[in-house]
Amino acid sequence: MMESEDVLNRQETLAKSGKYLFMEPKTQLAKILKTSIYNFLQKLILCAHDREILYDDVFSKQFFTFIKAMSSSNIRAIRHTAVIFAIKILTTLVIVYNKVINEGIYSEEENGVAEQDVLNVRKQDINALRLQDNKVTLMRVECIQEVSIWIKYFPKIFITQLQAINYLHKLITDMSKDVRYAALETFEALVKTPNILAILKVTLSDFSETIGKRFYDVDTKVSVKAIDIFTVFVKQDNSLISPRRFKLLINLVFDKCYPIGEAAAKFLLHYLQINEENEHMILVQLAKFSIK
Repeated sequence: MMESEDVLNRQETLAKSGKYLFMEPKTQLAKILKTSIYNFLQKLILCAHDREILYDDVFSKQFFTFIKAMSSSNIRAIRHTAVIFAIKILTTLVIVYNKVINEGIYSEEENGVAEQDVLNVRKQDINALRLQDNKVTLMRVECIQEVSIWIKYFPKIFITQLQAINYLHKLITDMSKDVRYAALETFEALVKTPNILAILKVTLSDFSETIGKRFYDVDTKVSVKAIDIFTVFVKQDNSLISPRRFKLLINLVFDKCYPIGEAAAKFLLHYLQINEENEHMILVQLAKFSIK
């Protein structure tokens, strides 16, 4: 039997379990449908912009009203689909805004008033679309991925003005280990980019505190990723690490969990390589740490 037929035959089971097709990532049919729908939405927005109807009263009002109506549905599957549609649409609008700037229609400083107004409005729409629904892990992971795209395109807008980075901050302590890991992984990628790190420094102390609490996460993979982020801090700017946090990381070198100890040891090695003048002094410092 074809896989698509198998999925359709399980519709009743999916309905009883509260799941729906977009929550079935392991089926090839679901992947194909999701990709096709996302591509359609992207092409629709890009085409509307090229035809200069993206901001008119007819297309914009009707199209986004439809997404809002989905988000108000009593059917959970439709509400969640609306969230995914909304974040994918905003990603496409970010691409449109970037295209406008690159074509020289507006400079980034001038901001392209129409485009940025649309970004602001759509961002507010997403705030109201139950982004933090605790019942759908996959949805939150997809949201994390899209937020990272927005920030990479326009860090000042999405970090400073629209504060999209707050989503990551909240999801670092999510009840799902997969969501926590995805949030930490995305944050690690962002702080590896110097211009994004420079913008983040204003709120980095709060992030450092939250990430530091993941050192002893119930999931080892999450703990290791949290330590890896502090290793990135060392490489970028070791002043971002407080003495208290540094001492805690040194203690983790001797942790009974090997992956955690290994990650902490890598942190220490990078720290010493940056702060000590020669290999002899690195060995001296390692000896001092080992007898404390």
